[in-house]
Amino acid sequence: MRHRTTASHAPDAVIVGAGVVGAACAYYASRAGLAVTVVDRGPVAGGTTGAGEGNLLVSDKEAGPELDLALLSTRLWRELAEALPPEDAIEYELKGGLVVTSDETALTALRTFAKGQRDAGVEAYEIPAGEVHALEPHLAPGLAGAFHYPQDAQVQPARAAAALLRAAGTWAPSYGSARRSPPSSPTPTAPYGASAPRAATCTPRSSSTPPEPGADESPRSPAPTCP
Repeated sequence: MRHRTTASHAPDAVIVGAGVVGAACAYYASRAGLAVTVVDRGPVAGGTTGAGEGNLLVSDKEAGPELDLALLSTRLWRELAEALPPEDAIEYELKGGLVVTSDETALTALRTFAKGQRDAGVEAYEIPAGEVHALEPHLAPGLAGAFHYPQDAQVQPARAAAALLRAAGTWAPSYGSARRSPPSSPTPTAPYGASAPRAATCTPRSSSTPPEPGADESPRSPAPTCP
């Protein structure tokens, strides 16, 4: 489904894809004051996002542009976890990561790898062989050592995509809200809810159209308002 607007109410941006990338683009564009329409051929997080693990890792990236982006990403997700309302919790967990090695040659290489990461701003701590199992008791015996990365984290990607889309449509004016139609126009709503996101577009429906079966219309979990 697509949201067709008149010329006077055309969105500033049309985002194709209601996964976590499209949702994040919609969220930050909305914060910047843009009217945004999101379209997708399937449900929210119905593609790669729905099949992803939600890992936010710095431990597996060598120093360079990708690591710089990963460090920025970990900071932004931490801010989002604090900014989004409790009913839109994205299950952000600062779990930390442990990279282990079974021999001294690999451990030497890992030390060099971790030094480059630390120079780029990553927290990386060498764990002696005798202390590795205190962090993860189910590891195999005989390991040469490990490095602990406390910045590694995880979110629930489907919930994150739905929460960002919802926030993009209901952002408080004091924080730079997305523009909406004049009060005389019907208020469009997207047919998905907090606990069971279904639609992938901010497609308005008239007040005479019944809600889509299964959509959550409860006052605690309002569907996002389309720009």
